[in-house]
Amino acid sequence: MPCGVRFGADDLRPVRRATARWAVRAGLSAARAQDFVIAVSEIAANAVQYGSPAARLLLRVAGGAAQAEVRDSGCWRPAVGAASGNGRSGGRGLALARLVCDEVGIRAEAGGTTVTLRMNLPPRRGPGGPR
Repeated sequence: MPCGVRFGADDLRPVRRATARWAVRAGLSAARAQDFVIAVSEIAANAVQYGSPAARLLLRVAGGAAQAEVRDSGCWRPAVGAASGNGRSGGRGLALARLVCDEVGIRAEAGGTTVTLRMNLPPRRGPGGPR
């Protein structure tokens, strides 16, 4: 049940709504889904503020985790202070994502930057049963 969304700075509210619906369908608890939405929203906002005017979000289940990939065509450089998340030069969104997600990856390449957020799903209750 992958979900792909192209977005710009004016589309962050629909990105949050789509992520919220998808996260619950993927099997995250309500609290974990809310954390996932916040993390995706922060990274999406960073993508269109610092990366490029348009970006893409891909939501999918992979390897037992809810996964969001946010791609932009910008060249990522960590902001001064971002590693500590002290907020003096930004960095709160990435620090927040690292706090609530089980894994955060950043791949910066010549064609753009991809941030991958992963949040583990609860184990299945039985063979082929609900999560």
